Amino acid sequence: MAALSLSVGKRKRIEPSWLELHDDILVEIVKRIYSFRDLVNFSAVCTSWRSVATKEKLNTSPRVPWLIFPKGNGRSLYEFSEGKIVHKNYLPSSLVNCFASQGWLLIKSAEQIYLMHPFSHVKIPLPSMISYIKSRKPVNFLTKMITKAFLSCRPTERSDFSVMIMFKNSCYGLATTKLAFWKAGEQVWTAIDTDSSCVNGTYWKGQFYYIDAKYRILICEVGGPNPTTKARVVLELPGGLLKRFSCLRRVFLVDSSGSMLMVLKEMVSVKRNSSWKTILFRVYELDFEKDKCLEVLNLDKKALFLSENSSSSSVEGLSLSQSGCKPNCIYFTETSSNFYNCTEVSQNSTDFCGGMMGTYNKVDGVVMGQYDSKFSRAL
Repeated sequence: MAALSLSVGKRKRIEPSWLELHDDILVEIVKRIYSFRDLVNFSAVCTSWRSVATKEKLNTSPRVPWLIFPKGNGRSLYEFSEGKIVHKNYLPSSLVNCFASQGWLLIKSAEQIYLMHPFSHVKIPLPSMISYIKSRKPVNFLTKMITKAFLSCRPTERSDFSVMIMFKNSCYGLATTKLAFWKAGEQVWTAIDTDSSCVNGTYWKGQFYYIDAKYRILICEVGGPNPTTKARVVLELPGGLLKRFSCLRRVFLVDSSGSMLMVLKEMVSVKRNSSWKTILFRVYELDFEKDKCLEVLNLDKKALFLSENSSSSSVEGLSLSQSGCKPNCIYFTETSSNFYNCTEVSQNSTDFCGGMMGTYNKVDGVVMGQYDSKFSRAL
């Protein structure tokens, strides 16, 4: 791109080339880009701009998640600010077995497990999981038994990052959901010693917390140079709290501006199509020092994003307002095989069932269908 010259009277002023903008300026521009479409357009200007965008986005993943949907021969991205799929077939179709955390994908196949950044396509190989799963099934079946993955931080932020995965320990009878973690630089996964099945979890303040089938909150102190493999109970949920739910189906843990939130989702059976309908969310703040669980009636300027197979998150401020999402709402996806039967819900329906993305308004308690598609994933 050639520089432009402008004549003003007898003086000639040379305008700098856009290609010559300093990297620090470009980085500041990228930090203010919240739209995936805008980011792609920014990267298409020239090689140097793409280099800055890729490097900066590795350290600044989208704060409002994108959603991955199958389209044609690939995987496409849905963006909230556009209210539609904005980039078709951006990711290969092989990414059907993947999870998302911290803006990265954990991808599993019959041959390998690895992390990949969806924008730069940088890959980080992970060790095999075969030794932790008791099964006579073939390798490609074993990889399907991983149910969720969590990153302690973005791999480009710290060299000592870790990955925690939830997986079924058997394919026979009543399998238990177990935990194993991997720290960057190690050659194997390390199993977590648990006495009950894991339900859901999240990284919080450098350590991994999870809720188990006995409805206890436990900590896995895997952060730091000397990680421990024994989970420790830090909070037992009051029995009266769980009795308020006649049909408790999902529990989520969310790091929200330094606070740990627990979100309970209630669903009821829809007999006409053998699926489930989400009817209610309740949010609680967990106080481990005071051993309390306090209900949160108002999210104020925050929105929560909950995913069945990806890490959940809390978003507020400019990144939320620029995305087109509303504060005091809970956005959620349902991708378990139990939900694949319900496909008749329109975008304006309040009879929201699984297999799609939905929005729960914390003010009026209304659940709305947002996008009618099976197999959605939060990125």
